[in-house]
Amino acid sequence: GLYPTRLAAVSRDTAFAAMGDRIFRIQWDADPTGESGTEPTDKERLSGIRLLDYRMPVTVVGVDSPSSGTALQSLCVHPRESQVLASVDARGLVQVHRTGGLEPEHPPAKKARRSTDALDSSAALEGGGIPCVAQSFGEPSPASELGWGAVDFCRDPGVDQLAMVHQLSRRLRVYDVTTGAALLSRYTQVYPRALRWLDSSTLCIAEFNQLSVADTRLSATSSCALRIQPSHQGRLNTVAKLGDHLLAAAGDERMVFIYDTRTWKPLKRWKCPCKLEITSLHESSKPGMLYMSGMDNEFLACQIEGTDAPAMKTKAKNSTASTPAGGHGRLHQAFSLGVRGDSRWTGVAVHREDTSSTAGRGDSVYGLCASGTFCVLSRPVLSRPAV
Repeated sequence: GLYPTRLAAVSRDTAFAAMGDRIFRIQWDADPTGESGTEPTDKERLSGIRLLDYRMPVTVVGVDSPSSGTALQSLCVHPRESQVLASVDARGLVQVHRTGGLEPEHPPAKKARRSTDALDSSAALEGGGIPCVAQSFGEPSPASELGWGAVDFCRDPGVDQLAMVHQLSRRLRVYDVTTGAALLSRYTQVYPRALRWLDSSTLCIAEFNQLSVADTRLSATSSCALRIQPSHQGRLNTVAKLGDHLLAAAGDERMVFIYDTRTWKPLKRWKCPCKLEITSLHESSKPGMLYMSGMDNEFLACQIEGTDAPAMKTKAKNSTASTPAGGHGRLHQAFSLGVRGDSRWTGVAVHREDTSSTAGRGDSVYGLCASGTFCVLSRPVLSRPAV
């Protein structure tokens, strides 16, 4: 698939990645320093993504979970239990993996890597994997319906549910994680491409060029409460919840559509922040900050100002009125504000920390390229051009 959904952030030094039909835990030093023992400069953070350039010891350990035999398409970590994650494969089979914080009996030795080195999934299994208990939900689709799928945990406290969509079978399912019971199962109108919980009972699904809002409290036949069509030509590839009342969607038209979920009225249509199709959107811990990745292997961070105003202005942080990052039909004006992977992104994840607290360090962005390169960007400095 084209969607970078095969990576899930756990903490500032841990992430889970799906490679083929296996899951691997990646750990690294959260506070690396250069060979000279000094902190990387802003330029080094931008050009090197504060990555494996500094010979960071990276440990890759496989998770001993039963394989379904087909490639995993999406991963999602439980919002309140960091050792619990869900996966969905190309046949739409959902599994919840509980590692329980257990370590392998013979963990592999740490190996220094550079940014040009690829993560070798076969070598990661040397020395034993992480013990894991897996629980399967639902039945997989026929082999003729192999396709992309998405899974997402509900983030509201007190609600332990997960939802999944499968593209070719056009199925939407909601499960109770504790009991394993299916709470909702229905067909979508067209092929789904993204999924996001809005609150304890409301889901937003991107179906080709439209957004559908599903209410899990209703029956399967009447669960679709609303449909809106922000895109008239291209497909919507991703949706993201921004704060409490904003929803962003983007896709093949290279536009970001932002809606107020209280009224479902459009607030902004942002043109061409990326050169090619937008594949993922991610919320930041900073109000008004939005991360995105595209088919041009680029990752961007942009500031959205005036989110409470009907006519919302979107521009890069610290940019001037003469050099806006996006909008007005000017193609790819934020080129110098992003970082680029060495190949297509297969996984992009953001770990958010509250910057208002003393322990909060802001956002940490992780990326996995198709070549096997794993990227870590701590406290992104993407709001001004590289020197």
